[in-house]
Amino acid sequence: MPAITLPSVPRWVPAPVTQENIDWADLAIIDLAKAQTPEGRAEQVTTARDAMHKQGFFYVVNHGLEKSKIDRLFDIANVPFSQVDDNEKRRYEANIKATGEYLGYKLPQYWHIANGVKDRIEHYNFPRDVSRREHPTALQPFLPEIQSFIEYQHKNIMHELERLLSLGLELPENTLTDMHPYDETNHSFFRFMLYNPRSNDEEEKTDGVWMKGHADHMTLTALWSQPVTALQIKDHDGQWRYLRHIDNALIINCGDTTEYLSGGYYKSAIHRVIKPPQDQSGYKRLGMIYFHYMADQLLLEPFTESPVLQREGITKVIDGPIPTQEAWRKGRVSRYGVTTLTKSEEDGIEYEIINGVKWCTIMLSGNILTDLVYAVLRAQIWFYVVFILALDPVRLTRYAVKGASCCASSSQSRMPAVTVPNVPRWIPAPVTQQDVDWADLAVIDLSKTKTPEGRAEQAIIARDAMHKQGFFYAINHGLDKAEVDRMFDIAAVPFNQVSEEEKQRYVANIKTTGEYYGYKLQQYWNIANGVKDRIEHYNFPRDVSRRQHPEPLRPLLPEIQNFIEFTHRNVLNEVEKLLSLGLELPENTMPDMHPYDDTNHSYFRFMVYNPRPEEEETKTEGVWMKGHADHTSLSALWSQPVTALQILDHNGKWRYVRHIDNALVSTTAAREAHSVILAMQVINCGDTTEYVSGGYYKSAIHRVVKPPEDQNGYKRLGLFYFHYMADDIRLEPLRSSPVLQREGITKVINGPAPTQHTWRKARTATFGVTDLQKSAEEKGIEYEIVNATSPPFHIPPSTTLSNAGGSSIDADKFSIEPSESLAKRGCVLARETTAPSRHRTKILQTFTPSSEEMATFGHSKHCSLIPCRSTSTMPAVTQPPAPHWVPAPATSADLDWAELQTIDLQKARTPEGRAEQVRIAADAMHNQGFFYVVNHGLEQPQIERMFDIASIPFVSVEPDEKKVYEAKIKETGTFMGYKPLQYWHIANGVKDRLEHYNINREVNLKQHPSALRPFLPEIQDFIRFNHEGVVHELTKLLALGLELPEDTLSSVHSFNEKNHSYTRFILYHPRPAEEEVQTENVWLKGHADHTSLSLLWSQPVAALQIRDTEGKWRFVKHKENALIVNCGDTLDMLSGGYYKSAIHRVVQPPEDQQGYKRLGVIYFCYADDDLPLAPFMSSPVLQNFDVVRRAPEGQEPSMATWRKARTAAYGTSELKKSAEQGVEEEVVAGIRVKHFN
Repeated sequence: MPAITLPSVPRWVPAPVTQENIDWADLAIIDLAKAQTPEGRAEQVTTARDAMHKQGFFYVVNHGLEKSKIDRLFDIANVPFSQVDDNEKRRYEANIKATGEYLGYKLPQYWHIANGVKDRIEHYNFPRDVSRREHPTALQPFLPEIQSFIEYQHKNIMHELERLLSLGLELPENTLTDMHPYDETNHSFFRFMLYNPRSNDEEEKTDGVWMKGHADHMTLTALWSQPVTALQIKDHDGQWRYLRHIDNALIINCGDTTEYLSGGYYKSAIHRVIKPPQDQSGYKRLGMIYFHYMADQLLLEPFTESPVLQREGITKVIDGPIPTQEAWRKGRVSRYGVTTLTKSEEDGIEYEIINGVKWCTIMLSGNILTDLVYAVLRAQIWFYVVFILALDPVRLTRYAVKGASCCASSSQSRMPAVTVPNVPRWIPAPVTQQDVDWADLAVIDLSKTKTPEGRAEQAIIARDAMHKQGFFYAINHGLDKAEVDRMFDIAAVPFNQVSEEEKQRYVANIKTTGEYYGYKLQQYWNIANGVKDRIEHYNFPRDVSRRQHPEPLRPLLPEIQNFIEFTHRNVLNEVEKLLSLGLELPENTMPDMHPYDDTNHSYFRFMVYNPRPEEEETKTEGVWMKGHADHTSLSALWSQPVTALQILDHNGKWRYVRHIDNALVSTTAAREAHSVILAMQVINCGDTTEYVSGGYYKSAIHRVVKPPEDQNGYKRLGLFYFHYMADDIRLEPLRSSPVLQREGITKVINGPAPTQHTWRKARTATFGVTDLQKSAEEKGIEYEIVNATSPPFHIPPSTTLSNAGGSSIDADKFSIEPSESLAKRGCVLARETTAPSRHRTKILQTFTPSSEEMATFGHSKHCSLIPCRSTSTMPAVTQPPAPHWVPAPATSADLDWAELQTIDLQKARTPEGRAEQVRIAADAMHNQGFFYVVNHGLEQPQIERMFDIASIPFVSVEPDEKKVYEAKIKETGTFMGYKPLQYWHIANGVKDRLEHYNINREVNLKQHPSALRPFLPEIQDFIRFNHEGVVHELTKLLALGLELPEDTLSSVHSFNEKNHSYTRFILYHPRPAEEEVQTENVWLKGHADHTSLSLLWSQPVAALQIRDTEGKWRFVKHKENALIVNCGDTLDMLSGGYYKSAIHRVVQPPEDQQGYKRLGVIYFCYADDDLPLAPFMSSPVLQNFDVVRRAPEGQEPSMATWRKARTAAYGTSELKKSAEQGVEEEVVAGIRVKHFN
């Protein structure tokens, strides 16, 4: 949904504008509205060029954002300072020195100002993609708005300014824009910043300076104007002048990066912050700033092709190795404001020594300016900067990115040649001299792929190798041996340089998260006969900054990140092109499925095999890791000399993989070679590439065994890259492949295929730790059950499934269910163990897919906003078209309407209004169990859009596909999927005429019909809005109504994996007159919901009735853009009967609406699964109330038991007539449940 929720936020009240007589700077103004015409654009280009050439500063107006939106962002900007306590701030404190990043908090008194005084500034910094970091709880509701604001600034403002500045250099207008992409290579960031007032003593010691004079190091800085007058710039006369506040304007300044790119033509601007004027003293100065960088891999080199630079001359350039944007930003960030400066006796210059290089600053008018900026602005002379990242020079490493080879000549495609930190040398084992049975593997030469003929040849080799063996070597991949040796040196660090205590702090929570990130320590995996592994490894996410790492690894993270990116983009994506061509598909087919972005969870592993005692070798028959197939797409293992990796060839023989220096072994699993081992996993239950290729490419079975005798005692150190598809892509065959059409599909998942996300987490969580069962049919096979797919498999009856699996994984996190359910619904994973040495996974039966099942990938990304490319508005949702649902007209019949109270959530935002809404809510729930909710935060068009989407499962999905997604209600105790027509019994043999489609709180826990998939992001946001924006607010009011702390109920209705709330789209079809007579016009029998709260979005067909306190059935009137909320049995039990679960039913509509279908949108909210449904007896209200317990004290069912039992029984169980007239009963989970006719 668009920024619909707009959670409430305390209002930031800015300071009044100063009335003092100030020496203002005279800055140019860029009007982006004028830049939309050719004449106006030319004028704005000239203005921007001259301003950046002479001052390095200008204002921007008419940028496309209303003042109210900026005011709203300033309100949000105050949250990290006013709504987060100090302990939580420290948890999110940026590790600035170690990472060279500001992300998170910079707390006060970090920077040195002067004379022993430190700053009073705190700021909170967001990465360009806010999801790359965890954030304080108070900020989380605002992240969608912040993300949209960041994207708007980057794409709609900064990119537009860069076009003007490119034209100012007489370059193509996209020159600078293309260097500042909005993707993972760009580390621009957004800052909320608060200047706190200082003591008089501090003001005196610093001459009133709050932040020293400096030039920013990025490309451009965008500061949103605010009224506290404190920012000064140093003009060309050497005078400090104030910047005037202009309402709803941006202040843009040029940074060092732009100065370098322009060869000194555009000037990086010196500026500082000082004490405000007297009439603003005591006010805090709140700021919002966007710091804009180039892509990390680009070099700070002048545009020598610019006609302007050719005419004017280049006055600013770095002499010596030119740093990349990444090296430049990290070096500047890590040192700023914290290094000790030495004062020169000659001329007031202060300097520091960095790796033997003097870095100077200069005192002017009592303020410190960097020498490099001073040189440019004052003398415009050449200067020298050498960027050094470590204490001792070791070797230079370069990695190619984005498809360029490491030895490419283009300066903008090379990684930096920088001095790297020193690490101890890893001494590998000598190559074995023993006579070993080697596997005969193909070799892919990536250097030969540069010509059409060579590319065709390598595609054939790759295709045949993957089809027959699932393994091959890759050579000439772009890295030289010294670079790979360097990475092996680094790989030893987490094992040799990190204490055991620190390792424990970074142990991966594998079972719970389904991720390996961090350490897997020794003796975690079962090998055989009670022996566990002697392997430890350390795993990095594809973006290493997503996790904290042990101290010794931190200086090495930039190199590791570059190595990861090189492996992904330059090796594996290149191999995938060959494999795509091998399937006679466009060459980017598979690379496009493996993007280097946030949807991809590929990871990098350092791994060490430690020697084992002889006793363990005997018990395991020398097997160090059981035979298995990887579950990735490709695994890349850098070859090393310890001979221990074996593959199972097509003859069933285990053969060693030979070490090839600086080769990669490519396999469906991992293979050894000092080149990349590209591994296509060999998983009989379905490796990713094997599934995608329909079985044509074979996932490779491999194992690790004890090395030959002449290598005994050596540790085996490995570098691996495990390569996945994007998380939202399903493991379905590429059916458009002519090869698959000719050869046939031999490997496919029966039923809706799992996503890569589900598959990788399930396999990771269970590998090596589940109890395996021996197969009675196949010698040497052990198996487990892992449910990565939902529909049933046809498991041969001879396969013993009792006690199979034994997985302790949280079923709701990874769709891994208990073995009893899996025996009915899961896929069998079989692990071969000839001796204990073979282990693999396979599906026991394949099938021929139907035409409906031959659909292409279903994408369902988690995103709350999909921005459009507007230049004048904040990003909005780009919505896929949906058929418009035309609702029935409102009835004009004179009906007996129920009188329901109305909760106004807007009024609940003030203390007085909140008290009033608490009273209304408590009274309504106590007496009726129903109320309306208005002013909830959504506009009527948004609700209409959701009704359009709600119709899709019924009007756009064929009956055969509906059957595929039919809910297994009785078996699972959940409604997820379709409830078909005529499933529930109504009366006298008549069944219902309603169908509904149900979607879990987390939409991606289940598969969905293809017609619904494009709308899943909107549905997910709508669900979250219902839960967090409405339910949580209502439960706070109801908790206060019980005189409990307001979070008492909301805290047990969490929006996480413990909670199984869901949304329902429901369609009532008109019925034949005969059925109306037999059921006395009842469409859905009178009942109470078993939820806590049910939220029904009001629609005009008058059919819902409630049973009031007099036993009368009364209609509920439709209210435009309102919610109808009713209390369910769960809340009834939690309140001891104080809040009444409401009896309601659905009947035939009045005559003027008969013939119309009744479409409904409902959100059913449960408490968390582990909550016992017992009254909150701490409530003073309940202590003075005759509490009704539905179950004996101490025997109350949990939420999970209650919801599953009620769901499974509803509408299908045999009911007994009650002594009460018109009432039928059943007993569910020990509780008597009534139904009303």
